[in-house]
This record gives sequence, C-alpha cells and structure tokens, in this order.
Amino acid sequence: MLFRTTPEGDEIAVITQAQRHAWLDTQLRAISADDQGAIARACALLSTIADS
Repeated sequence: MLFRTTPEGDEIAVITQAQRHAWLDTQLRAISADDQGAIARACALLSTIADS
C-alpha cells in the first residue's frame, strides 16, 4: 500500500462527495424531463462503451 487516509481525510472525502452529489441533483432537477431522458440515455451508452 502506498498511502492511507486519516479518519479526517475520510470524513472530508465523504462530505465532498455528498456536496458534489447534491449539486448534481439540483442541476438535474432544474432541466426538462426530455433533457433528463437524453442524459440518462447518454449515460447508458457511455456505460456500455466503458464495459466493452
């Protein structure tokens, strides 16, 4: 193992991730259902590409 995080570092990572998720959730709720669908389809396609 090259490094380990401290408990404080783990907490910062969790908080930061939660903030990013909250921001993205807010942005996605602000766009139309059609645009949300387009993003969902794009994510599915990108996931398929990444898995290949």
